[in-house]
Amino acid sequence: MEGFEQLSVFYPRGVRTGGPEALHQLVDALRSLGHDAALVAMPGTEGRPRVADYDHYDAPEREAARCGPRDAVVTPEVWVPRAAVVGSATWFCWWLSVDNSPVFMDARRRHNGLLLSRTPAAALRALPRATARRLLGPARRRRLGAAVHLAQSVYAREFVARELGTSVGLLSDYVTATPADREGLVADGDVPVVSFNPAKGGEAVAKVSELLTTPVRWLPIAGMSPSEVEDALRRSDVYLDLGSLPGKDRIPREAALHGAVTLLAARGAGANTQDFPLPDEHRIPLEPDLVRNTVGTLQQVLADLPGHARRQRAFRSHLATERRRFADEVRTVFGSPGSSL
Repeated sequence: MEGFEQLSVFYPRGVRTGGPEALHQLVDALRSLGHDAALVAMPGTEGRPRVADYDHYDAPEREAARCGPRDAVVTPEVWVPRAAVVGSATWFCWWLSVDNSPVFMDARRRHNGLLLSRTPAAALRALPRATARRLLGPARRRRLGAAVHLAQSVYAREFVARELGTSVGLLSDYVTATPADREGLVADGDVPVVSFNPAKGGEAVAKVSELLTTPVRWLPIAGMSPSEVEDALRRSDVYLDLGSLPGKDRIPREAALHGAVTLLAARGAGANTQDFPLPDEHRIPLEPDLVRNTVGTLQQVLADLPGHARRQRAFRSHLATERRRFADEVRTVFGSPGSSL
């Protein structure tokens, strides 16, 4: 078939997380190739203000998607649209995560132990949505059979291919942090800074902080603007992520570019050497005890921060080329305007 005439990328308007930023990056990359591409607000988000932090991307909006046979529609995995929304357009489902899909959400939360950690009141509040997902799940899964599947991480690609029995292409994203000119250099007398995101394995990090005997300053990355996050990561000597890593999360990558030694739990994309090409010693095993394994790894890293930072040079070099790889992937998946796909 010839190149697409118009591409519409649905996104949750007004949401500032890694997924919506990746959707902005996709439209920006498509337009740089000459495609007629734009964002479209997902149903229920149209009235929200756009996120000003993404204004530097060339990602305009259109009110509605055109869905003819020469058009394409891209949706994130968090939303499985009805057939009427897609029409006769080519539909791409972009798996930016696997845990946030309504098709896999509850099973993934059980697997990660998140449902067990809920209070009874929280579980009661979540019951209507969980019930709706369970009832609508089979129909949503069938509808996904009509999509062309793309994944932001190798981990998600393998998961979706296995669960849905289909081929899945790779379409990543990129982080925009400027690489720092430092490698674990803590001034004499200073206490090392260990940053973390409380929403990503925060309970496990709290247990680690109780057992760690090496003096550190814990820096939670929460409730911050993008510039504040960037400043916090610049001041971090170590970034610790003990979450489920259902995709290539942005903050661990940004932390590494800012010079922090990035340590990840060996699960989800964190266990995949293609998604996060870290030294093995910086990938924390879950068994027999994630918390105690993390304490041991942290103590070793803190005893020689410059040495461990040097071991992540290849990882930082890999991250510095993400934007070029993403542009190549966009060209491979969507072609050029008027070209054969």
